[in-house]
Amino acid sequence: MAPPPAGDEAAAEVTSGLRRSVWDGILAPEEAGQALAAALAWAQRLGRKRAYDAFYVALAESRGAEFWGASRRPVNGLRHQRGPVDW
Repeated sequence: MAPPPAGDEAAAEVTSGLRRSVWDGILAPEEAGQALAAALAWAQRLGRKRAYDAFYVALAESRGAEFWGASRRPVNGLRHQRGPVDW
């Protein structure tokens, strides 16, 4: 696995947050890996350069919850990809 590009603080923050969740016993290492993989997959499906919204989409999907977003672009993309979504 290649390291994130220099200046990509978001990757470091997400990785750190997932690692902290593993350390605190909130997630198993496998769950953290699955969370990251799901967010990256959603970012790809939505055609997004960044995965910020994709993490929330993946979380909603994993919980069987409706996704509500404040940003039109991911919400509009989701309407074509999955079920209940609102803006």
